[in-house]
Amino acid sequence: MYVGLRIKTPSAPWLKQFCTYDNTQTYYSFLYNYKVKNEEIKGNNATVDVEIEVFDYATSIAEARKYYSEHKDEFKDEEKDDDTVGEKVEEAIDKSSKYIDYKIKQLKNVTDKKKYDITFNLSKDEDGIWKLDDISDIDRQKIHGLYED
Repeated sequence: MYVGLRIKTPSAPWLKQFCTYDNTQTYYSFLYNYKVKNEEIKGNNATVDVEIEVFDYATSIAEARKYYSEHKDEFKDEEKDDDTVGEKVEEAIDKSSKYIDYKIKQLKNVTDKKKYDITFNLSKDEDGIWKLDDISDIDRQKIHGLYED
């Protein structure tokens, strides 16, 4: 399930990289909102400064982990042995189906949003089509609402 703005076509073709689509060709974007603040074109290269607004999934995930650490007994799966002794917390909670269900429920309820400024670099290919250059992992986390300040 993709939460966010549901749009027929992204306004800028290079934004499709941040979208996926279902069999109706409807795009689902992780971006709740965005605003192009500046663009500069120099030959076959361009920079685009964009302010994005995304759902704040990072806080929800952090709060779910904290809740798990304070209420571990609620997340024990009856069908599984308690073999999590000695495991790192991340490994233990990712194996708990009850925790995963809890986390998904919390993520579905996210309404808080965060804004970030990102500069995208684009290059024109041999056919004259603008392509988005690689982005950093931090920018990718921001786009998906997973960046922890």
